[in-house]
Amino acid sequence: MKKFSIFAFGAGGKAICRASSAAPNGWWGGKQPAEQARQLQDGRKERRLCSILPVSVLEQEPAYEGWPHLETIVKIERTREIGDKATHETAYFLSDEEYPSARYYSMVARGHWGVENGLHWHLDVTFHEDDSRLRTGFGPRNLSTLRKLALNVLRRADDKLSLARRRKKCARNLGYLYTILNKNLK
Repeated sequence: MKKFSIFAFGAGGKAICRASSAAPNGWWGGKQPAEQARQLQDGRKERRLCSILPVSVLEQEPAYEGWPHLETIVKIERTREIGDKATHETAYFLSDEEYPSARYYSMVARGHWGVENGLHWHLDVTFHEDDSRLRTGFGPRNLSTLRKLALNVLRRADDKLSLARRRKKCARNLGYLYTILNKNLK
């Protein structure tokens, strides 16, 4: 069974999206379905437009050589208004599945952002990751991995404490730390 994946990308994906700008007229949001969503939350307006582009309509480009299973390029344009200030952002995602619905990809990408935002929020609030002064070498990546590992260990505890309190209790009480670690090793 083929595992589905969609992801935002780095430098390699940018070349693909530059090549996708040569798509036949009308494919970005024209012939292919585009899904619009509006959301009002806490005085904030957000509008998302999701368009999909099957790679099969593009001529073979050198940019695709490293992506043998690439099927769909997804473009999501977001406009956010907070008060009188508006920001516009375009994000591209790559998928190894050719699914004909822009709505489907919009929901998947929204879920991806939710996971990313939730993880970052916990890392910042519980571990003060944004305040870290470590900026060079392998240190930032190594410390980030350890923070994520600790976050997952703390999430599995079955008490009623918040993650921040669990972290502090582990630092102050070795018995509690051993209990938390032993539950994760089983």
